[in-house]
Amino acid sequence: YLARLQVRASVWGSSARLRRLLNTRVLLDNSILRLGVLHRTVAVSLGEFQFGNSRHEVTIPHLTHDNFRAHERWLSEQQKFLPSIAHLGEAGLLDLFTSAELQRETWQHKPSKYTGDPYGSSLFASNWVGVLPSPVRRSVSRIMSDYDWTTEEQRDFFRTIRDAEFIELSRYIGEKHISDAFHIWSAHKIDCHTFLTVDKKLINVVQTLKGQGKINWLRTQVQCPKEFAGLIGSRPVNIDHLLFSDPLLPILRK
Repeated sequence: YLARLQVRASVWGSSARLRRLLNTRVLLDNSILRLGVLHRTVAVSLGEFQFGNSRHEVTIPHLTHDNFRAHERWLSEQQKFLPSIAHLGEAGLLDLFTSAELQRETWQHKPSKYTGDPYGSSLFASNWVGVLPSPVRRSVSRIMSDYDWTTEEQRDFFRTIRDAEFIELSRYIGEKHISDAFHIWSAHKIDCHTFLTVDKKLINVVQTLKGQGKINWLRTQVQCPKEFAGLIGSRPVNIDHLLFSDPLLPILRK
């Protein structure tokens, strides 16, 4: 109950700012989806017990924190602003999206990295997060191979794009980060107000380029959660209040 009150209080006044903003489309980087996984289920041992003629270890599921306080203070600070952003998306006040190519990147990892495990929680694993279409069409290969699932295959596809704005942006950002250039360019093409990410280097590069008078055609902002939350008037939430630590509680909650 305290958590729900805190989340609602964190967006008090945001609706008025969002109405003035007009464009409420936000493309979520996979780094945001990863940061939106608040906890995971781990097996906790209750010890060994005798069953008949043998002894067996008995474990129960237990929810544990999955945040970044232990090793990255900046990420932990950004994570506090995600519940209010997710709440605004769920309420229909923000239009939150992933994209086909961002989803393709997640295929190279365990799904739970971005969605949470069966008894974990992800702020953005919900049907109110839409999927934006790609601004360029992929050719469909007849035979799928292991290559079709790799990072290099995706980069090869990006290199075939001949759009002048994408070529300029990818040249400035660098060949090594061509996928980042594609996601930002896609957000621009599909008229997203913000590409939300916690990639500090990418944010700094884009802001520096704009400060130098380059890529002035780019309509999309590249922002971290704290910066975007300041724009829309939402406040941080104590993540601890959103986490459940009692064994089996997620099952009972459902």
